[in-house]
Amino acid sequence: MELERNAKLGLGITQRKLEAKLMALLATKPELKNTKLLQELQGVIRQDKRGFFGEPRFSQAMASNAKQEVRELLYQQLSKNMKKEQKKALKTEAMHRIRSPPYIWDLFEPLWSCDTDYRVGGAGDGAKWVCDIHTLSPPCRVYSFGLSDFIPFEKDILNLTHCELFGFDPTPGLDLDWHRQLHLPGASFYPYGLSGRDGEISRRKDPYDMEMDWLETTLGPNMFTLRTLMRKMGHRAVDVLKMDIEGGEWSVLNNIFTDCANIPEGLRWLLVEVHLWHTELEEVISVFSKIEACGFRLYHKEPNLYSSEVTYSAPCCVEYAWIRMA
Repeated sequence: MELERNAKLGLGITQRKLEAKLMALLATKPELKNTKLLQELQGVIRQDKRGFFGEPRFSQAMASNAKQEVRELLYQQLSKNMKKEQKKALKTEAMHRIRSPPYIWDLFEPLWSCDTDYRVGGAGDGAKWVCDIHTLSPPCRVYSFGLSDFIPFEKDILNLTHCELFGFDPTPGLDLDWHRQLHLPGASFYPYGLSGRDGEISRRKDPYDMEMDWLETTLGPNMFTLRTLMRKMGHRAVDVLKMDIEGGEWSVLNNIFTDCANIPEGLRWLLVEVHLWHTELEEVISVFSKIEACGFRLYHKEPNLYSSEVTYSAPCCVEYAWIRMA
């Protein structure tokens, strides 16, 4: 009978369990005692909604909200420690090595946890980790920038979610007819590129590999900011934004997140391979901070080991994934 009385209800967060977690948190972090968020959580606990066996329980919505609030509380505490390390790396001359791969990536760890986290796109390069993909369902829209001729992520996300998918790649010489001939339901492909400004741009060479001449090229005139491109496509909203644009992501992210009002309606998933080719630690910290300030939480990090094989050096490229809190 006692087991029944303690059975998990709602989403698995009972009054007793959440209260115990908060007590444990207070024991280790007494400075949280008078915070507004903690008071709100304690107020949720005190709500006496009767459930099975006469036990107080949360409704599904209350349980979900309480779980998110506890996660956010823990995230904020862990995030403070991470930001201290970032500031230390900027100020301490003895830590100059941390400004380069692989050490720099230690300063940007995923601190948010998802209920589920799936690698969409199978094994190897090109896949992305998607948090709580079960919450992504039609009508939904995916923008994928940087296709090349290898699109495992695009195929998988279509099969798993049945969203609309719009693929973009302005690379000279890339034949998008090949992508179109795959006849993927709900997918369409365009020779447009994403940039921090509209118009022609020059992409610089990767300094880690002197043989990768294809990176030293001019792209245009089909280069657009996200806002301009969405207007061109006739779209107001997008759910998933995926980028693998060979170093061009920094200007794009700055353009989108400098003002949170620039964020497209409905955007929740941000999946980006970042490239440390022409970017200093100061800019990485700045961009990641802007993304966080707009309500996105970093939940996954995966170094691209293929980049190590190509460049014979530490990973210059890392897959990062954020989800926006509702």
